[in-house]
Amino acid sequence: MNYSKVNNEWGCDAVEGDHEGGVATTGRKWRHDKPKSLDIKEHRKEMSRLPSPPSEEDNARPPSRALDPVPLTSSIRTTPIHPQLPDIRIPDDAKIPSTHYHPVTCEPLNIAEIQPQLQHLRKEYPSMTAMLKAREDAVKEIKQKLEEKDRKRDEIQKALDKKVKEWDVEYKILSKYQASKS
Repeated sequence: MNYSKVNNEWGCDAVEGDHEGGVATTGRKWRHDKPKSLDIKEHRKEMSRLPSPPSEEDNARPPSRALDPVPLTSSIRTTPIHPQLPDIRIPDDAKIPSTHYHPVTCEPLNIAEIQPQLQHLRKEYPSMTAMLKAREDAVKEIKQKLEEKDRKRDEIQKALDKKVKEWDVEYKILSKYQASKS
């Protein structure tokens, strides 16, 4: 077998060699110039540094809240998104059609960004009747989800009320027991 040591451009030593089958084998041994203890010390030094204070320019700009959901009870929500969904409202602006608002964030949609999705929907629902049917199906699904959410909320509230009553009864019993012991 014939082996030779090669130093490649990534700073590692490689051992190349031939053996009887004519297949070259390569074994790598990475070379570190610094001992690990220095790397850890440098890392600790970097971690102990405080971040730089924010610039005045950062303080002048209000924080972006575009991705935050707007509560359904917010005063900016004025126009129902659909006649069958009166609880879900979006802002009413004469400049922008109601279909161009994001239903959760109430921010105007960037039509250029959603153009691929719109093209996909146009291919999926080529006729106006197909689009209207899909919209009505979506409305039904949303109504079902809202009703389910309300039902679950009511169940949880009932369970909480029941638990509070149980605790009140237990407290009264405990109070009477402690009063009789005294």
